Amino acid sequence: MTEEKPAIGYIRAPPRSQCVSFGAQRRAIEKWVGRHGYVLGNVYVERDAGCLAKSHAELDRAFDEVCEKKAALVVHSLITVVRSIPNAVKVINRLVEAGASLVAISDKIDTATKEGRMVARLLAVVARIGNELKSENQRTAIADRMRDGVFIGRVRYGNMVSEDGKHLVRNLAERRVIARILKERRAGRTLRQVAAGLNADGFVTKRGCLWRLQQIRLVLRYHKVDRSINRWKAPAKGDEDERSC
Repeated sequence: MTEEKPAIGYIRAPPRSQCVSFGAQRRAIEKWVGRHGYVLGNVYVERDAGCLAKSHAELDRAFDEVCEKKAALVVHSLITVVRSIPNAVKVINRLVEAGASLVAISDKIDTATKEGRMVARLLAVVARIGNELKSENQRTAIADRMRDGVFIGRVRYGNMVSEDGKHLVRNLAERRVIARILKERRAGRTLRQVAAGLNADGFVTKRGCLWRLQQIRLVLRYHKVDRSINRWKAPAKGDEDERSC
């Protein structure tokens, strides 16, 4: 006698493009299970799971039970449990590693079969290609923006973003602090002494925190490769930028 295989159902609110009710999804799952010799266990229903929901409690419970029993997770369509190809690959891999399987009825996917495993491999290839294209597009966009002189990255101490939000300009107030740091270091003061002096005089870091020797070291390390720092002169008080940190 053929041993009956366990199956777990999962139902969720369908997207607007697929008007499939909860009842229709459940009937489709029960029909598929009966036709393929499975024994249907729990059917988890996710009633408050919009596309913007951060968590899906019933889906997590379904996954846990499916992996524990090495059962088949039966859903009406693949979009019921995944929202992207990379996510689909992640879900399928998790189930396969646990000895379970995924069945998407309307998509005719069953990872317990050779055809279903082939579809899973194709999804993995498509996901990898998509990631490579995305990375390439990002690199191209960054290169184009850098070629146009548009600022990209973290704003280091001594600089600030211009009013148009695209370029870096000098923050004169912070550059006065950098000039002071360089002057005190040349005078032989330690990093800890420099930091203590800045804190005593009310100066703060870019993030509004107290100065520590690590921040002093980073400022020196960054501006050591910027030879223009050696030509800086502390700006006059009237030239000081009001938007200091």
